[in-house]
Amino acid sequence: MEVTKFTKYWPIHKIMEAFPDSVEVMMEYGLSCFGCPANTEELIHEGMHSHGFDDAKVDEFIERLNEEFTKYRETQLRKPTDADFTLEKITEGNKEYSKLAGLMISKKASDAIHEMSQGALGLEIKVEASGCNGYSYKYTYMQETPA
Repeated sequence: MEVTKFTKYWPIHKIMEAFPDSVEVMMEYGLSCFGCPANTEELIHEGMHSHGFDDAKVDEFIERLNEEFTKYRETQLRKPTDADFTLEKITEGNKEYSKLAGLMISKKASDAIHEMSQGALGLEIKVEASGCNGYSYKYTYMQETPA
């Protein structure tokens, strides 16, 4: 099922799962749902009401969330192009970087990743809605090609 729009009846954790950048909108409203253990139990309107938000503010939040989600879908949820898989070498002063899929990695970090990989096919990096700053970064060495 493809998500096209959020309503106030969505579970908080499902919003963050479908739209990790929702954390930014939550932070604008002073919500720290991403770090709250209740996010797996509450619907977004329930959580907002418990923090003193009235129905008008909940509706405003949902409208803002959907605006940002629409932008996200238009710009971020696109099929990768060949350019996304082209390795680019960048030198800034005396530092050397590798850039791939929008990530810039220093030579030192690249060497460490290769050393730690122990023959893995690749490194998968995920950004998830959680942690003190609203995001946490998870990585896994891939041992087989994804289906």
